[in-house]
Parts: sequence; structure tokens; C-alpha cells
Amino acid sequence: MNGLALQVRTRSKVLDYRFVGAAQPSERWWEKAYGRWTDFSRLTILVEPGRFFVSGIGYKRTDSKGARIHYALNARVEPEGRALAAQMLAWLCEVRQRTGSLDEVGARLDALGEDVWSAALQGNQAAIDRVDAGVMNLLQESPRQTDQRAAPQPFLLAAADPQAFARLGALAAAVVALEPGGPERAVYLNLASSSELAPLLQHGASAVVCREIDTRPKSSRPLLAGAAVVMLGLIVAAVLLLQTAPS
Repeated sequence: MNGLALQVRTRSKVLDYRFVGAAQPSERWWEKAYGRWTDFSRLTILVEPGRFFVSGIGYKRTDSKGARIHYALNARVEPEGRALAAQMLAWLCEVRQRTGSLDEVGARLDALGEDVWSAALQGNQAAIDRVDAGVMNLLQESPRQTDQRAAPQPFLLAAADPQAFARLGALAAAVVALEPGGPERAVYLNLASSSELAPLLQHGASAVVCREIDTRPKSSRPLLAGAAVVMLGLIVAAVLLLQTAPS
């Protein structure tokens, strides 16, 4: 729709997780690039130029065992769809900032009904069309953003920071819209601490919200233990030399 190709991944009571529609993504880029740092069943936000992936959206739907069903949105963004994608991402981050979750979005998706989701996952075209229409309505109804956005500068913040998701929303919009001078990615990774993200931060400017910022220095215990072992070895060697030396 208008340069924004969006797929929804979810499951039914009995069918496991898959994307609605016949065409499944040829590349699971979100897992390859970020899988070590996040749990995709919980809120994850990944934005790169021309694409984004948001997962861990849920509300009240449950599977046959009572576990909460969640949704993921995988989008490919063409130039004419950048404004709509930026609007959607800024809104998702605003909801997280305001409510602490994306349950508000999950409730809208749940409202399509279990029968529709089940039929869509089984390939029923009428149900797929209803899902597509519901998702597009969600996109179009997301509030339009003003021009008062933060300067597109990279940052690294903990999820508990009061402005973390407000800033992420502004930067995500800048990334997907390919605004000049901005970061190359804007992400929320729910498992990683700041020290674990060194490989990611070394490759291009990034706007990152992570689990926590490491402030304590690394423990020196392993180093001290190693030194103690070396010292003990030297003492043992000295004792042996004394015992074998001629009197």
C-alpha cells in the first residue's frame, strides 16, 4: 500500500507461528542481524533504511495451552511509503512510552477475531483480505506526527530511561525516512546490556535502547585468582628446589 509492504506474523489456537499470506519472507534478516540480543516473543523494535520489524505485540488471544499469542510486523518500505512508515513507527514508540507495552495495538489486532486469524493462517483469501484491511486501517489511523522531532543523533539508552522510547520513535522515523545525517539503525533489544552490544555499536551510527546500561566495572576476581595460582606454583617449585639441593 503506497510503498509500504507489511506482513503480520502470528499463530492460531493450533497452528504455529507463520506470516499471513502465501508469500513467506525469503530472508529472516531480523534473526540473522539481531537474534543474539533479543527475545522476539517480547517487544522488539528493529528499524533500518527501507525496512522494519516489530515483534512481541500481544493482548488477550491465547493458544490451546493458554500461552499468550503475540504478533510481529515485518515491513519493506519503498520511497513513496517512507512517510507512512515513519508515522507508524513513531506511534508505536509513543504507545510504548505512554503505556509501558503495546497491548493497545495488540487489542486492535485481536479485535479481528480468532476465526479470521485461523482462516487467514490456513490461506483463506477472504480472511487474508480482512487481515490486510485491518492492518492498513491501523496504519492509517496512527496519529500523524508533528515536525518537532529530535535531532537525528545516535544514542544508547536503557529501557528504563524516561525518554528512551520517545527518542527511539523520533530516530526510528528518521532512519526509515532516510533523513540525512541520522543513524543507520534504530533498535530496541530486550535481552542485551550495553556492554554486550559492542559488536553492533562498532558498525555504523546506531540509536539503541537496550535492557540496561552497565555502570559497574568488571570484576577483577578471575585475574586475582589467576595470579594466586601462579604464585602458588612458584612457591611449590621453590620448595622442591630446596629439597633437592645438595646439603
